[in-house]
Amino acid sequence: MIGYNAHITDTTTGETRVVFMDLEWDDGSDFWWSEGNFGCDCNRGNAYHGGGENPCGDGRYTVRCVSIDGVTLYEDAKQEQTNGMDH
Repeated sequence: MIGYNAHITDTTTGETRVVFMDLEWDDGSDFWWSEGNFGCDCNRGNAYHGGGENPCGDGRYTVRCVSIDGVTLYEDAKQEQTNGMDH
């Protein structure tokens, strides 16, 4: 599958923006959003704001990735539950 929507929420404002990701969803995509490059606030903020300088961190932005046909592919809260994390 090529392309999906990332619903990125800024936890400081509660605002959610939908960003189209022109990428293939594959077996490593969960990791990419949870612990990889897009698990960091700097990259999520860059996608959310469309560029600029965004500080690194963990927790300012949450994400839910949805396929073009509406199936949830990844969601931060579900990933944390799966990993047994308590936030």
